[in-house]
Amino acid sequence: MTNSVHLEWALVTSRGIRYDNIFYSCRQAIKEQWFMKADEKGCWAIRVFTPITNNKIIFIVSPNNIHIAYSLNSRQINEMEVQAYFKNINDLKKFRARKKAIITAI
Repeated sequence: MTNSVHLEWALVTSRGIRYDNIFYSCRQAIKEQWFMKADEKGCWAIRVFTPITNNKIIFIVSPNNIHIAYSLNSRQINEMEVQAYFKNINDLKKFRARKKAIITAI
């Protein structure tokens, strides 16, 4: 018996990381705004592997790391909700940066 890992392809889309007709997300994707970038610039493929008995998670293979991605809620997330979510996150980041700049100036 071999312990080899069979790599598959998943697609980063504006709705999440799509693999086997299920959407996933991970910290790295959120931190680097993959879904917003996919919405603006188009989808791209990434390498993943999965546990044989669990489709609730996938492992994303990057050059320096492996990231765990979790399946998204089965509730359909529409594009407007995704865009509003990322807009709110970006607004919060801008607010924190302005607040820090004001505190530093004082």
